Amino acid sequence: MSSDFAIVDLFKSHFFARKLGTKSQISTLKQQMLDYYANDTDGLPYSNPGCWRSTIRYSNIEWLLQSVEDLTNEAIKYYSKIDSTFNESIQDREIRYDYWTNINKPGSKNALHRHAEDTFAGVYYIQAEGTGNLRFLNPANVLNDCNNLSPFIHEAVVSPQDGELLLWPAWIPHEVEVNPSDKDRMNIVFSVKIQ
Repeated sequence: MSSDFAIVDLFKSHFFARKLGTKSQISTLKQQMLDYYANDTDGLPYSNPGCWRSTIRYSNIEWLLQSVEDLTNEAIKYYSKIDSTFNESIQDREIRYDYWTNINKPGSKNALHRHAEDTFAGVYYIQAEGTGNLRFLNPANVLNDCNNLSPFIHEAVVSPQDGELLLWPAWIPHEVEVNPSDKDRMNIVFSVKIQ
C-alpha cells in the first residue's frame, strides 16, 4: 500500500456478541419471567402494542449481569483505542446499568428507536429464535435517501439466537421486526450509561 495518504476513522459502530447461560440458568430465568408476567399482565405503560414490558428484578442472574459488565468493558476498551474523544471523556466516570423485560406476542414488533440518553444498549435473548430480526440502521440513512452506492448506508440485520447477549452504541437506531412465529419473543434489554 502506498504511504502517500492517510486513512482516518470518521464514524464507526459495531455490536459485540457473546453466547452465555447454561440450559438450567436460561430455563430458571424464563420461568421467573413467565411467573411475573402471569401476575402483572398489564406491564409498563407506553410499550409497543403486543409487548409486555416490566422492570422486575430477577434473582440468581449474577451470571448475566456480570457478562453485561464484561462485554461493556470490552466495548469501552475497543472504542477507547479508536476514538480519543470518547477515551478522554469517560475517564473517572461511573457506569450505571439498568434492565427491563420484553415479552412480545406473535404479530407484535418493536418500533424504530434509539436510547439517546445511554452510552450502550443491549439485549439478552431467552426465547427469540424465529421471532423476528433485530435491524440496525445508519442514522444518516433512516429515510433511505442516501446514494445507494455509498459505504455503510445499508442496514445490518441480526437473527436472534437463544442465549445470545448483544451490546452496541445506544445512538444507533434499531427496531425488531414483526414476530411471525406462534411463540412469544422473550428477552431482557439493557441500558448502560457512563455518567
